[in-house]
Amino acid sequence: MKRIIKKALIGAVLVSGINLSADVGTLSRIIDGDTVKFGNTTCRFANIDTPESRDNKRLQRFINNSCKGTTTNYVLEAGKKSSSKIKELLQVGNQYKYKVSTTDKYGRKICDIFINGKSVNLKMVEEGYALPFYRYLARSDKATYIKANKNAKRNNKGLYSSHKRLMECMDKDLRKGN
Repeated sequence: MKRIIKKALIGAVLVSGINLSADVGTLSRIIDGDTVKFGNTTCRFANIDTPESRDNKRLQRFINNSCKGTTTNYVLEAGKKSSSKIKELLQVGNQYKYKVSTTDKYGRKICDIFINGKSVNLKMVEEGYALPFYRYLARSDKATYIKANKNAKRNNKGLYSSHKRLMECMDKDLRKGN
């Protein structure tokens, strides 16, 4: 009898789509458009990249090599808009489900964050505030993220409305694997 109940419970979990490896945490800080903290766990959003919101070497390298003629302030303005969008979607103090896929070289967890079962990561691309991080996309996610980005661009959503040149430079750069 116990075996039958156990099998029924496992079957119900599989059918319901509940992800047993996901964590639930209280959001303690939003760092920028693609990085947040749950307590002491820093989560870098999986599959996406957003414009830098702070001046750093990576930003200067991007401007000098990939998007010449773009100013630091122009990129930082876009980064702040992306950060503002994530603050609309997520609120510090609320609990969210997140799934860690790996850890990056900086010790950050690479996470998918969910609201009502839907990916916040994908939502940022759909709304035009993030781009697909092509080299890290799982084969199963690639078409979804690429389609979301194409739709955001076609409909001038988010940063495609206010910072189109930057988004196009970033997209080209990310497609190259940078």
